[in-house]
Amino acid sequence: MFKPLRRMASEPEGKVLVASLVAMLALGTVVYSVLEGWSPLDALYFSVVTLATVGFGDLTPTTDPAKLFTIGYIIAGIGILAAFATELTKQRRYGRGDTSAPAVRGEVDED
Repeated sequence: MFKPLRRMASEPEGKVLVASLVAMLALGTVVYSVLEGWSPLDALYFSVVTLATVGFGDLTPTTDPAKLFTIGYIIAGIGILAAFATELTKQRRYGRGDTSAPAVRGEVDED
């Protein structure tokens, strides 16, 4: 289960994606802790739920600065999370050193 993640984290592109995702979660945790006064655990929980687009509704930003931050956080974070998930899927499917899809490698028969 963790082999694709380890492979991804060992490649330059994967390192950037892992670091970006960790940075987004850390940023969200700090900002929500400060702006909303949430505990770090609640802030991290909200950050993960928000980026995963789950939106349980048990925690919601109440201040205008937090609402504005959430807009940008979602726009930037969903892109990073999508890129992370895509790269992880490639690693799981194609393995180390061969992360391109068959169509990119020219292996798809177009008949």
